Amino acid sequence: MEESSPTIKGFEAFSKGNQEWTRDLVVMYLKSTTEQLADLEKAVREADHRTAERIAHNAGGSSSFVGFIDLSSLFRKFEDTARRNDLGEAETILRMAHAEFDEIARHLNSYLDS
Repeated sequence: MEESSPTIKGFEAFSKGNQEWTRDLVVMYLKSTTEQLADLEKAVREADHRTAERIAHNAGGSSSFVGFIDLSSLFRKFEDTARRNDLGEAETILRMAHAEFDEIARHLNSYLDS
C-alpha cells in the first residue's frame, strides 16, 4: 500500500482511515477555504475588519485542525491585523495565504484525482 501524503494525514486521522470520508473531508475543506479566501478579499475591499477577523479565525482553525500549520499561522496573523484594523497589512498576508493555499490545493486535488 502506498504511503499517505503528509497533506492527507490530518484528514485520514479525523476520518479514522475511511477513504470515502477522507475524500469528502478534502472536498469540503477545499470548498470552504476557497470561499473563506474570497470572503476575506471582499471584507478587505469593504474595509470590514470585524468580518475579516471572524472569517480568518474560522479559516485558521480548520486549517490547523487538518494539519496545515503554515496556512493556519497566516490566517492567525491576518486575524490579528484585522483586529488592529490594519487592512493594508492584512492584504499582504492574504496574498501569502492564497499562495500557500494554492500549493495545498494542488496536492489535495492530486489526491482526489488518484
